[in-house]
Amino acid sequence: MPKDESPEYRLRVDVDQEESGSYPAFPPASLLGTKTAPDGSRYYLVVLDRPVTCKRYTTDGNWTIQYLLVKAKFQGEDMVDIFKGTRDSVPVGIGNVINLGILDSPTFEWNDVEYFAVGYVRPVEH
Repeated sequence: MPKDESPEYRLRVDVDQEESGSYPAFPPASLLGTKTAPDGSRYYLVVLDRPVTCKRYTTDGNWTIQYLLVKAKFQGEDMVDIFKGTRDSVPVGIGNVINLGILDSPTFEWNDVEYFAVGYVRPVEH
């Protein structure tokens, strides 16, 4: 588990079924930290409370989703706004981490993650 785990930052990741296809509901998740993309942009590393196995549309097989990299879909928005109380949810792009070697690295390469959906992040209600 990455050293920068922050379990106080609990959230839900919901896939936009209309835009991205059918995925099962994801369990609650924790924000673990940030990763820097090859283009210098910041992505957030999120871990689901338990893995989810579902259809992988790019191969027609199944895959397991547990670690996600997410980034706000629109310029000027930031996922952390949901924790500041300034937003109820933020639209995001969602990628499944397929190279777990990046969990302890500050950076990642595009082939370490597979983008699969757009959706929303929102804080977990206490």
